Amino acid sequence: MKHLVGRIFVLAATLLCACDGGLQTPMSEAGPRSGPGEDRAQLGRMRSAFIRAMNEGGVEEWIRSHLDAGVAVMPPEQPTISSRQEVAVWARRFLQEHRIHDFAFTGSKTVTGDWAFENGVYLLESSPSAGGEKQSRRGKAIFIWRRGTDGWKGTLVSFNFDGYWP
Repeated sequence: MKHLVGRIFVLAATLLCACDGGLQTPMSEAGPRSGPGEDRAQLGRMRSAFIRAMNEGGVEEWIRSHLDAGVAVMPPEQPTISSRQEVAVWARRFLQEHRIHDFAFTGSKTVTGDWAFENGVYLLESSPSAGGEKQSRRGKAIFIWRRGTDGWKGTLVSFNFDGYWP
């Protein structure tokens, strides 16, 4: 798994460095163009909606709206999740097993053509639904987004778990 995650990071970095607009989706497949600032703002609003959904509920609706049907999600020490439907099942199970107290993400976004790359650090405060101590977890994440006819969709999410914080 570590080798696969490493390869994904290398692929993302290679795409980022090599494609200064060169890997653009043909306009017949892409959605309307906006400037890089507006693209980053749209991605930021999507991220804010995800954080609200994690903190307040509505994750499954966010998944349906913002993830590509064939999205690949690579959670730590678990098999790759390879569809939007599987992500919804995984999220539902996670939220049944954990009570979320707070979720936050701090990162940076790079947009090039119809691709966007977001990487950063997340903090998750939760406790087991069955009862128990609140735990604060920290980890790193990378998101790869693709612009299509219906807007930005997440195509790859990979994250790890650094440990408990503080």
